[in-house]
Amino acid sequence: MIKMIKHTNIAEVKKGARVELRNGFHATVLDNLVNAQTRLCNVEGIVTEMGSVYSSDMLHVLTPVGWLPILHTPKQLASRKARQQLGW
Repeated sequence: MIKMIKHTNIAEVKKGARVELRNGFHATVLDNLVNAQTRLCNVEGIVTEMGSVYSSDMLHVLTPVGWLPILHTPKQLASRKARQQLGW
């Protein structure tokens, strides 16, 4: 039997969504700028703080069926690659 892996488009990550970040922290999205390079989030890490998070650093979103991987736009992926080349 083949397992189907469903992905979530980044545009479906709305205000109030719980996301898992690339560094392992979890966050709650606080805005509805679905195609933006950065999103305003309340991040629960070493401390809990509100700030901007790159959309490409959001790896999974919590849905009623569990954690699903997020598909990013080509522009967001290109921006991530450019940041990596600069050492970010």
